[in-house]
Amino acid sequence: MTRMSPARAHFLNTLAQKESAQNTNIKSLDGLTGYELLKVQLNAHQRQLKQLQSVERKIEFKQKIFAEYKPWIDGVLNAGTGVQDEVLMTWLVWSADAGNFDYFFQIAEYALFHELALPERYERTLGTTIAEEVADAAKRARDLGHIFDLAILTKINELTESEDMPDQVRAKLIREIAEREIENDTTLAISLFKRAFALDENIGVKTIISKLEKQLEKSQAESLNE
Repeated sequence: MTRMSPARAHFLNTLAQKESAQNTNIKSLDGLTGYELLKVQLNAHQRQLKQLQSVERKIEFKQKIFAEYKPWIDGVLNAGTGVQDEVLMTWLVWSADAGNFDYFFQIAEYALFHELALPERYERTLGTTIAEEVADAAKRARDLGHIFDLAILTKINELTESEDMPDQVRAKLIREIAEREIENDTTLAISLFKRAFALDENIGVKTIISKLEKQLEKSQAESLNE
């Protein structure tokens, strides 16, 4: 994958800001030259992704091509006009897949504020997608023995707090926050696990709650005997 030249990066960034700023009274950027150019590229990359069977290779592919879209994304976010943009909204999901949660949060915050819609191929609502993408990423990291950034989980939970979504999705997000809070604050972790269980009894935390409560009782008893 060739690296984008600084000149092209600057061109796309400027074009994104210009086309967004000039079209604040429309709901879509369809038909505009720079935007259409990127959509053609996006469609080509989508076809390439469909040819890949390996999830790992799909992730690597998205990580490699991100630089080709970054100037446009930066330009749109800086323009701040809130115009519907399929390229930007596709990268909301792809940035999470690629593990680029700095951009994921920026796009998520922008999209929720401007009430943007995901492309039709994504069947979930925006709020549901944002919460579930992060919850799933955190679980994948946990299953591999890796540590997922608690700050990201907390920020996404706060960002989507008022969003309507299936209880099971909210439960998944809260559980992942609880998993990361175990070492920081056992009492808080237990409370979060219980909240997740209240939302979804099949979330798989009953044993964890029981274990943590016993550990907490033991710790408190030892403190009293000191």
